[in-house]
Amino acid sequence: MIGLELWWDGLDERACTNNPVGRRNHPTTASATRFRGGKNSMSGTFKRRQKFVDRQVQGAIILRTTTYWALCMFTIASMLAVWRIVVGPPQPFLSHVAAMWRLYGPVGVASLLLLPILIIDIVAMSNRFAGPATRLRRAMRQLADGRVVDPIQFRADDYWKDFADDFNRLIVRIQAPPILPAADDSIADDSIDQETLVCSSSN
Repeated sequence: MIGLELWWDGLDERACTNNPVGRRNHPTTASATRFRGGKNSMSGTFKRRQKFVDRQVQGAIILRTTTYWALCMFTIASMLAVWRIVVGPPQPFLSHVAAMWRLYGPVGVASLLLLPILIIDIVAMSNRFAGPATRLRRAMRQLADGRVVDPIQFRADDYWKDFADDFNRLIVRIQAPPILPAADDSIADDSIDQETLVCSSSN
């Protein structure tokens, strides 16, 4: 609703271009005050369809998580193998490997099956800050290109909702029409007095 109100305010601003009084009394300042006070006025309940929105950031997080998982599994398997060789009876290495697979194989398979679920959850969680960052970067690029930017809106569970409020206050200030100064009545009165004096002296 706020985005619609700001769009309607923009229409009013364009309609008041040739009306100095209309410019002076236009509720642009009131629109800007909606974003004051640090309230998350632009947080909505909509759902972002695409979860993987930033390949560089989210891809790096997925790669780091998968690497940690692989190192953890390798370390556990290595420690179990060394412990079995040191404590257990002497036997060929392949026998130790076969025995470890019979004992701990299901654990490794279960961990491997849980890895995709972990990655999906990481993508969904990272979308809560990668999505707002992508949306804010796109809006800033449009603003730098000189295009009209609508107020941005984040989801209710997104991080950095204060950035949306601050950015919306900024675009309201930047895209607002110039406010013309009010006519000075004292200057007009002085002009009238001077004209009266000139007419009197000429007579």
